[in-house]
Amino acid sequence: MILDVPNEDVVCAGGVLLIGDHSIVWDGDIDGWIAACDRILVTGANTIVPGHRPMIDQESALEFRERPYFR
Repeated sequence: MILDVPNEDVVCAGGVLLIGDHSIVWDGDIDGWIAACDRILVTGANTIVPGHRPMIDQESALEFRERPYFR
């Protein structure tokens, strides 16, 4: 689940983003993870709260989305 709080410029990404680690994709597909990352990025939020890691910004979320194993 992704929670967008536009008035606060925040997106809570939960387990979609595991910054500093690899994503666990045992119940889904890579295309679904890419789509979820795209949904996070399209919000334009400057503060993104990933699962179990410190908050990040758009640039870090884009870097995560572009990781080679998503290809």
